[in-house]
Amino acid sequence: GERMNAFAAYLRIASSEDDGPGPLNPAGRGALQEIDEHLSVRRDRWMQTRLAKLMAEATPEERQAMANSIQEHFDVAVGTNNDAQLRQFISHFNGHSLADKARVKLAEVYMEQDRLLEAETLLARAQQSADRSIAGAALAGLARLLTRAEHFDESAANYRRLARDWSDVPCHDGL
Repeated sequence: GERMNAFAAYLRIASSEDDGPGPLNPAGRGALQEIDEHLSVRRDRWMQTRLAKLMAEATPEERQAMANSIQEHFDVAVGTNNDAQLRQFISHFNGHSLADKARVKLAEVYMEQDRLLEAETLLARAQQSADRSIAGAALAGLARLLTRAEHFDESAANYRRLARDWSDVPCHDGL
């Protein structure tokens, strides 16, 4: 009961935020939220820790309900193909396994926008995923990015690495 109500409240807060200033976040993304007279913290970091604590304390049934809800938020963010919503998802659910999938998707969006450095940073982080399919997708994305940037030797090295280390894992569009 109480954990699920708290979880729903955190999700409402997360859904009401965006990267820019607004009534719930006057200074915009990265602004410090005063917790008490001795502690201020970024709202997204506070949300991450609160959500992680709730999930850790949850019963298996509650944890599954929370995971389903996070999956729904992920599906919405990915479905929009909107960089702001993907960034917001990553910001609030950074510790969740879906955050790396969102990073790969956001990197694809950035590549389409020719924001290659930002895409490379996201892909480098996603390559550290414990999920081999996500790590492989990140490496495949990096290989595509390097090809696009005309760094053909580095790109070829990544494609060879994919063939050698990820031949058993679909890394891009089911391949």
